[in-house]
Parts: sequence; structure tokens; C-alpha cells
Amino acid sequence: LALCEKIRSRIPDISLTTDIIVGFPGETEEDFQDTLDVVLIGDSTFYAGYSPAYAYAEQGLRSYSIAIGSNVCVTWKPLTEEILREQDPQLIVVEIGSATYRNLQKKYDKSSTIHIMLDNMPMNGNRIRTIQREVVGRYHDDPLEYYFPLIRYHTDWESFGSLLERAEEMFSWKYVSRNVLKGGVARVCWEPAPAGMMDVRQDTTTEEISPESEAVLRDYLEFCRENDVPVLFISTPMRVSEDSSNRHAFRRANYAGQIVEEYGFDFINFHAYVDEIGLDPETDYYNNEHMNYHGQKKYTSFLSRFFVAERGVVPGEPTEKQRAEWDRSADYIRRFYRYLDTLPIEYEDIIVESRETMRILNAMEPES
Repeated sequence: LALCEKIRSRIPDISLTTDIIVGFPGETEEDFQDTLDVVLIGDSTFYAGYSPAYAYAEQGLRSYSIAIGSNVCVTWKPLTEEILREQDPQLIVVEIGSATYRNLQKKYDKSSTIHIMLDNMPMNGNRIRTIQREVVGRYHDDPLEYYFPLIRYHTDWESFGSLLERAEEMFSWKYVSRNVLKGGVARVCWEPAPAGMMDVRQDTTTEEISPESEAVLRDYLEFCRENDVPVLFISTPMRVSEDSSNRHAFRRANYAGQIVEEYGFDFINFHAYVDEIGLDPETDYYNNEHMNYHGQKKYTSFLSRFFVAERGVVPGEPTEKQRAEWDRSADYIRRFYRYLDTLPIEYEDIIVESRETMRILNAMEPES
């Protein structure tokens, strides 16, 4: 059953972000413990906007992005506990957008973020505590399907034939070791900037977050303070317009940022840095909330330099084995971007590490 669950969890069209969560334990193997300089926790804005492989190519920074689409802030504490169990990063970066939903219960009901996290977490004390604290204590769900995910996914076995066909992906180069993109995902497509875009570079307007989100945020801040967690909270640049929901999300992020600062931690709203980053709202987004790969390259380059120059992160010195692994990631992302440059802007599929993509990249000439 464990093997079947692992195969099922790695079928790409079941969950994009499963690969990100599944890949993180690879960073905890004996030769890779305590080697990450930075770990990021967030939602889809992170895996679309930040590429750890490119950060290494640019700055020699070893980072990993644990980003879950539509993530909710209740995952922050268990993910941080899991990070600290096997890694000792100089900085943990949290995208504060996960605390800006008006109704965490509704968001929880609509998404599978808790499942994605717990299904791919080792069966350890952290996982058991999280099931009891969040699944049972907060949401009053049946814990059995969180201990035994096969209960939730048993209907998938109706398509067992297609599952076996896709299981071959598991044994391709993608799954030989760690997630080679280290939690980053890139998208090619583009959407024009909306009418009524707001200039929020210096906007400090606030809007209250929900009481439940505030309680979770304060609990996490207490946890970080008690455990001396080196955490930085940020807000990733979006295209904010008068008639979009992200106008509220932007203001709630500012409100949450004030709470963060109340506890002595730093909050940086990177909307104030869009000029320095070089983000162009007309070319660098595939929708209002997410950057395409053009924006990802710019934001990653800026953030990696910011972490080193402004937050004092010193890129560690990898061993020969570790360097070979990270050099492979750097080479892969460079080829990856070169490949994306050849695709039409209307291309709408998320590009992941499929066998077809690997075949194309492996056939490419090395960068001169």
C-alpha cells in the first residue's frame, strides 16, 4: 500500500504541488541535511514567482520553495517544524498571502492543501500532532483519511490502467533523486494587464483579516519567537486593480504585516520594489496573481540578491556531491528557460519535469 500510495501521489495530473512536497524529504537525506540556506513557505505565487534553481545559478544560494496552491496559514507551523527537524536554514521566508483569506473554513473545504501537506509528510510526531490539532481540533474532520490517504483516494483506482502507464514517470530522471527544480514551477502564457490597475508601490492601506486567520498568525508568531525561528514575512507583487479581489488581499497583507512587526519580526511588501525588480505588468504575468517565467526570472534574481545583501544570508560551501546536484539544477533551469523562450506566448500548459521536457532539454546544446 505504501508503494502504491507513493506512485499515486506522484501522478502529475493529480496534483502539481504534490511533486514539490514529495521532493522536500529528498533534501533531508544524510548527505543533504543542514545544507539549505533559505526555505520558503507559501502558495502558488511562490512557486510561480521564485525559482530556487535559478537563485543558485545567480547567487550560489541553496533554497527550497515549499509552496502549495491556495495554501492556508494553518500549514505554516507544521511545515516549519518539518523544516527545522532536518534543516538549519539561515532564513525561512513566509508569503503572508495565506493569512488573507476571509474564511479559512471555506478555503479549507474548497482546497486539499492540508491533505497535500499531510499525505506527503513522514508519519512522525509532527504529522500526528497536526492531524489532531488541525484536522480534528480545528475542522472536526475524520482523521482516518489523513492517517491512511488511500481511504480518500480509493476512487482513483478505477483508472488503475492509466495509473500504471503513468507510473513509468516515477522511474524517469525526474524521480531518481530530489526535485531538480527545488519547488519552482514556470509558466509560459500571458494575460494583458487589467483596466483600472492601481499604483500600490507606496500604499499602506489596511483591511482586517479574519479573526481565525489572525489567531493562527499570532500562534505562529509566538511559536517562532519561542523557538528563535529566523523568519521573514513578505508579500509577493501582484497586479492590483479596483475591481479585483486581490485589492482586498493586498490590504489584508498590510494588516497582517503590522501584526508581524508587533511581534518583532520583519514584514516586507515587495510591491514597493517593483521598479527595482523590473517587473512589467504588461509582460510578466499570466494572470493578476501569478508571474509567468519572465517575471519569475526577474523576481528570483532580485530576491536572491536581497537575501544575501540585505538579510545577511551567506551561501554555504557545498561538498563535491552537493555541488554536482545543485549544478545539475542550475543547468536544468537555464535550459528550461531557453526552451520556454521557443514556445509561443499563448502556450497555456504549466511546464513540469515530464519525460518529453527532459528529452528536449537533454538534446539542447550546452550554453556557450
